[in-house]
Amino acid sequence: MLVMLVVLALMVIAGSFAYSIKVETKLALNTQSEAEMEWLGRAGVEMARWILFMQKRIPKEAGYDSLNQFWAGGPGPVDELESAHNPFLGMSLKNIPCGPGRFSLEIVDEERKINVNAVPLPVLQRALSIAGVDAMEGQKLNDAIQDWRDRDDLPRMGGGAESSYYLDLNPPYEAKNGQIDDIRELLKIKGVTPELYFGSPPPLAHGPRNRFAPPSEAVPLARLFCTQGQRVNVNTAPAEVLSVLLGVEPERVRDTVIRARSGDDGADGTPDDRPFREPGVIIGLLGLTGAGGQSSPNPPSAPGVTGMLTVQSVTFEVRVDAQLGSARRRFVALLRRTQSPEPITVYFRRE
Repeated sequence: MLVMLVVLALMVIAGSFAYSIKVETKLALNTQSEAEMEWLGRAGVEMARWILFMQKRIPKEAGYDSLNQFWAGGPGPVDELESAHNPFLGMSLKNIPCGPGRFSLEIVDEERKINVNAVPLPVLQRALSIAGVDAMEGQKLNDAIQDWRDRDDLPRMGGGAESSYYLDLNPPYEAKNGQIDDIRELLKIKGVTPELYFGSPPPLAHGPRNRFAPPSEAVPLARLFCTQGQRVNVNTAPAEVLSVLLGVEPERVRDTVIRARSGDDGADGTPDDRPFREPGVIIGLLGLTGAGGQSSPNPPSAPGVTGMLTVQSVTFEVRVDAQLGSARRRFVALLRRTQSPEPITVYFRRE
């Protein structure tokens, strides 16, 4: 009996030691795997930089950016003459092998949205309207957003909020009092609920029907705004963004601008797309005049609208889905075109 007890004790000790070694080995492998994962992510960003650089070297496509181009997941050049200059022939943005792993890319231009740090007041009001917020709540939200961005600590009358409000929350935090760096900061602002930000329509107060967006078609703020884009690219912006910017109904934008740029099949990102070469073309398509569109309560002038539009994108968010064996990680980077031939990397982080 004594021998059996000793043997059993030794077996328990040996098992515990083996398990401890297994855990330590797994932790060491994970540490090594994390480093390899990060390099996979960085390799994906470098691939995206190369794609955006080579895109500008395709002669007939150098003057615009659109959803049918390779960087956006489109087919790339389909014209026979342009195909001879196609550096992406046979390439894909999915499952790109790299050493022992692989990665997939998604490149999204920031110019398809409106920069929340530079949005004019009438455009912000229309954005809140199309998000399904009634006029009274919209004014409060507008005041809260303005207070979050301005540099003083004086809350606006009506619905504003400064640090004195946010410090009473759990957990407490201070108002930014500066530009919004990440669009998710909107969720910290008084009155911006997850439903309003992500897309589930909030309940509307009783009153006149929102002619920009019925409750069932409320558009999330995350779909309308960014923090890094410059002017809005009419070749990549969705109908809702152009509707907010131009002050016309989304359906009117879909029936004119989107239909004109998407070609005969009516779908963006396909070979028959007809991207705009000049942003002012959509002013004529929508019938806007110097006095602005008649359907908008705050219509912008045609020259003013044209100054907010472009056909080229400058800032791009790159999402890299890296895979090494069964492990997967996601990384996000921001690229910006400058005067230099290749885009620069503004930031790179794990998501």
